[in-house]
Amino acid sequence: MRTWNWIGVCVLLSAAVDAAALSVSVWNPESETTEHRFRLEPETVVRIAEGLSAAGAEVSLVTADDIVAGALSRGNLDAFLVYGPALPREIVQSVKDFAERGGVVVSLCEGVPFLLGVKKDAEGEWRLDPAAPAFAWQMYDVLAAFGLRYEFKPEYHDQGIAHRPTALALSLASGLRGWEGRRSSRWVVPVGNAQFIPLVSSFREDGLEVPGPLYAIANGKRRLVVCTTPSLFTGTESPASDGPEIYFRLLAAVLPQIRDGAWSPSDVREIDVAPAPPVRQPLDATATGSVEPEGALPIVRWGAFDGSCFDLPQVAQPGQLPRTLPPGQTVTLAVPMFRGEAPVLLRIRGAYASSDAGLKVAVGGCVLWNERFLTADTTQAGNFCPSYEGHPYPFTRTLFVPRRLFGSEPGIVLSNPGMSGVWFDAVQLETNPTPRARSIGLGAASGGAIPREESATWDSVRFSTRTQFAEPVGSPDRFGKIDAIVHRAREQNARIEPILEGTPAWGAISEERLREAQKAGRPTTVPPDPDAYVGILEELLPRLRDVCDVYEVWNEADIVQFYRGNAAEYAALFHRVAEVVRRIDPTARICPSGMAGYHPDFLRELKERKVFDAADFVALHPYCGDSPAWDLTYGLTESWLFANGIDREIYCNESGFPSVNVPHFKSSKDQTPRRQALALNAALGRLLANGVARVSVFNAGGSDDAFGLFDRTGKPKPAYRVFSDYLKLGGSGATKLDVSMVRADGEPLAGVYVAASRKADGGAVVVVNPAEAALAAPLGLVLRLPAKGLSARPPTALSADGLPLKTTAVVSGDALECHLDLTSRTVLEFDGTAPSNSPLTYNLP
Repeated sequence: MRTWNWIGVCVLLSAAVDAAALSVSVWNPESETTEHRFRLEPETVVRIAEGLSAAGAEVSLVTADDIVAGALSRGNLDAFLVYGPALPREIVQSVKDFAERGGVVVSLCEGVPFLLGVKKDAEGEWRLDPAAPAFAWQMYDVLAAFGLRYEFKPEYHDQGIAHRPTALALSLASGLRGWEGRRSSRWVVPVGNAQFIPLVSSFREDGLEVPGPLYAIANGKRRLVVCTTPSLFTGTESPASDGPEIYFRLLAAVLPQIRDGAWSPSDVREIDVAPAPPVRQPLDATATGSVEPEGALPIVRWGAFDGSCFDLPQVAQPGQLPRTLPPGQTVTLAVPMFRGEAPVLLRIRGAYASSDAGLKVAVGGCVLWNERFLTADTTQAGNFCPSYEGHPYPFTRTLFVPRRLFGSEPGIVLSNPGMSGVWFDAVQLETNPTPRARSIGLGAASGGAIPREESATWDSVRFSTRTQFAEPVGSPDRFGKIDAIVHRAREQNARIEPILEGTPAWGAISEERLREAQKAGRPTTVPPDPDAYVGILEELLPRLRDVCDVYEVWNEADIVQFYRGNAAEYAALFHRVAEVVRRIDPTARICPSGMAGYHPDFLRELKERKVFDAADFVALHPYCGDSPAWDLTYGLTESWLFANGIDREIYCNESGFPSVNVPHFKSSKDQTPRRQALALNAALGRLLANGVARVSVFNAGGSDDAFGLFDRTGKPKPAYRVFSDYLKLGGSGATKLDVSMVRADGEPLAGVYVAASRKADGGAVVVVNPAEAALAAPLGLVLRLPAKGLSARPPTALSADGLPLKTTAVVSGDALECHLDLTSRTVLEFDGTAPSNSPLTYNLP
């Protein structure tokens, strides 16, 4: 918990301000909190107060004690502002009385305003009030006092995708601009005689107006201004280019208007409090940045890789990429003249919402791709991740394009042969001189029965160092247990990826926090004292630096099961740990804690605290309940990163399925070894088809571990055969390789996934996987991949049952075409004729 000295701040904010200015008090919580349901951010409160002051308001920071003592009763106070959803119960009546006297209350809150009742405990930390029973801390009476009602309807959350300043707002702050993209909101609606006065109107895709990011409510004498997008004022994720200053000017100007009732009837809107549930728009992020995907060199690009379709035209124009491609429609994109020897790729990033959507790609009249997308059942939450029901699927397809096709009419033709739409993020013709390194790893074996000759073939072993076993400084066997864990991992594989996690009791951030974690049965998840933890790493990392390539700082710090601290504490710990790792092991790479699924709030908090700036990867555990839709979890995370301009590779370094039923992995079906194999087969196929280069499956087993790929005797389960086929993509020096693939009969692919790698010796490996396709007969396929460095001999092709398959290969210019009759998951190995790192010439316009 941090406390702050506010005396200088208050003097600064009130100095030299005109006595007749708007007078605003801002609740000062004085300290942060370690609670997980709400955040208190004194630094942000100061920034908000400074912004209001710069806009001409007289601003004071008041504590809960000040308010109890009558701080809201002074006659010249116009408004009272609260940042966040928490409100001390002891001041609720004072706030209501202030509003009844004509004062305006302001809520800057991404969730539900004033929902959480809080109070300070004996140690001076803010806690939910009352803490038990569950949800007893909810305070609907405050909302009701202003004529608002909150309904827990997740299907109604985050509805608005188009946001426009109203005439009232524009009259008070000229220069305001609208923006497009979904913003976080809950279903809080006006009821009774309350008047809804939007300052920024928000509309669904169907044009229905819903409560948006900034509005006022008038309920008799009581007046409330609500901002459900506080980043408008904090500037941490501003969705428009206006910047926070203009919104502070708007707030300072509108508060007197709302206080005095100076709005016209045309400023009041009627809100349908029970509309039909919205249809979720794919690629509907509010983009504040964009990235260059994989560091590729663009030849020509349509759109921006920003996780959003809103930068594209809504109606297709000749030669332009439209926002969406409806069924049966086609768009043609011209290809410019360019030179060079590097393989040319066509990157398509988009999204689909149903299994009857399709995408067909032709270049120079040659069809390179024709796919019917498949969704999966994502209704089931499990393994500490949420349900992803209703989310559209972002996808990436990066296709190798033979050079002979360029210069031929009609250029690039994209069409939708399906029955529902496809949305686009961006399309790019590119080369990629530095493809991503490929890595296929496993979580460390928890038993000792797995043969060393097998485990040595994995690209890496990810394991927890369990730093909770570190003894205090000066203990004779300070690292004895940890050394044994590291030794066991090194016995399995020469390439280890340690998770730096686990707090020893003597190194906890405080005794009180340790007791809380002990009471929850998870004492090692209490945040460590940063100084104590750095002391552990100063001695531990020299033991690891010669055998480690990637370090992960904690495991699943986004959920309370593994980390019982807040985001600020985690970010501070990460930066301290990253500094130590960089100093002791300068060539190592660093991951922030892998997320247990897609958690945008956690991502936002890490971004605000500059964690990604100090990281090499973003670690993700793409669990999707019992569904194989790991590509959905990955795609949602990638979209968020793109929309926020974060150019970091996602390392999917933990995910798996159990072979028996386990309580935290909820499923409507019994888990069996065969079901584990089928799910892993589809999950890896879907994930790697989207361009993922690094993946680590959870876990090796060799014990009774439900997720293990080996049983306690060391016998591989059926799922290990799936893993071992994909393992052939890896190996020292392997890099991701992009290929194109079509059915020989011209029909769309459906449930057939491909992933490929260039090997260090110049050869290539391709895994073709009909994971979700029902093959009644052999399926004829044509694969195209760069011929440079490859032998023209037919590849070695082995099916999932180990039987050889007949293939043919033809070299045509810079492309190698392989013809294959697919019967099951197949690994194709192409011989190399030259080192893969032989020089290439890049000469782009």
